[in-house]
Amino acid sequence: MEEPKKYKVIYHLGDGMEAVEITEAHSTKEAAADLESDDTIAFTGENGVFYKFSLTDVKMISVDEYKEEGPGHNQAVL
Repeated sequence: MEEPKKYKVIYHLGDGMEAVEITEAHSTKEAAADLESDDTIAFTGENGVFYKFSLTDVKMISVDEYKEEGPGHNQAVL
């Protein structure tokens, strides 16, 4: 089996706010698997900020392969 890759899971919260979680998985589908609408998500973003919110507050979830771009990129934004 292939080694897992890093993915950005982007939680779109509306009004231009989003939180970005970096995770390892074998595919984009696996990176977003097991997310139920009544779940509470909690993680620390790359910028060291702790995020916790209910998936009922999320308008959309998108997943993209994580690409290291140097300091200041791929950080959670709220």
